[in-house]
Amino acid sequence: MGAPSTRPKIVEYFAKRPGEHCFLGDITKDTKLLTQQVQSAINNIRAAHARGEIDFPIEVHQKGQIWIYRPNSDKDEVATGKMMFEEVGPTKRNTIVIQSTDGKLYEATEL
Repeated sequence: MGAPSTRPKIVEYFAKRPGEHCFLGDITKDTKLLTQQVQSAINNIRAAHARGEIDFPIEVHQKGQIWIYRPNSDKDEVATGKMMFEEVGPTKRNTIVIQSTDGKLYEATEL
């Protein structure tokens, strides 16, 4: 028999903290799950949400480290304010690839 699913623990954790930034260290401490278990469960939940299988929108605020659960968020809602980006790596043309918090990739060049 396999190990119990970690997904219910993660859903419960985020459901108690709508609109709050949830940090990997706090999640692992409070759920008693390993880092990899937490990250894997969150990725699984986000993928299931993107496929329309569940209505549980978790946004990435820092890849692999910080997330926020936003119930009642509208997918068509236009983001306001500043966006956060993470550098993914260089290109052959001396530009860099960056990823936004919503997972979109961009090519950035120095001005």
